[in-house]
Amino acid sequence: MRCICGEPDPPAGTSAFIACDTCEAWQHSVCLGEALEEAEQPDNYYCEQCAPEDHVETVQALGRGERIWETRHKIFQNEKKMGKSRKGAKKTTRPGWLKKQLSTEQTDSGAVSEARSEPPEPAPVESQEGSNKRKREDVKEEETKTEGEQPAQAQPERQDKRRKSAAPDVKTEVVDIDQLPEGRKKIAVALSKIITDEVNSRAKAGAYKMREGETAKSIGDRYASLIEY
Repeated sequence: MRCICGEPDPPAGTSAFIACDTCEAWQHSVCLGEALEEAEQPDNYYCEQCAPEDHVETVQALGRGERIWETRHKIFQNEKKMGKSRKGAKKTTRPGWLKKQLSTEQTDSGAVSEARSEPPEPAPVESQEGSNKRKREDVKEEETKTEGEQPAQAQPERQDKRRKSAAPDVKTEVVDIDQLPEGRKKIAVALSKIITDEVNSRAKAGAYKMREGETAKSIGDRYASLIEY
């Protein structure tokens, strides 16, 4: 028995457990945000230590020091009370205590940015005469500006490209933990420690073999960067 809540008994009102297919640790379904009914549970379940990518919301909350299981317990109890008052009514909404299916590409807040661009407003239609007049004025203004000016010396294109070697954008790219802003860096370091400790434990037990050149910390840092991103 190894649940994130640290307690052997499940939360009040449920006796549902779920076991990891890799380490065989039993956990409380509500604590991990997993479905109570076996028919609704995944065919293969892996805990937050064996497959942290399946528990992004949980791992991120633990990294911030949040007791996410308590939040899920409260939502579970509230929805259970509401369910009793609506006995006989058909369930149509997804339980609020179930874990959110976040990907590793999402931010720590768990919110997916919805870039819904509004259609551009149509440009005002100019008459043909007004358009031609504007063009003539633009040409005269450009000729006035260029009189007496000497053409700028062209710079070699390759030289400019070498100067513009851009640094990685931490907002849009997966980068090393050391390159993250301080706030995100703390979360990534906490995630890395959880994963590193588990890799070390499993490697010592002979349940996991690292590839040549890998270390527990390099694995932890890599997955932590992916999850945080």
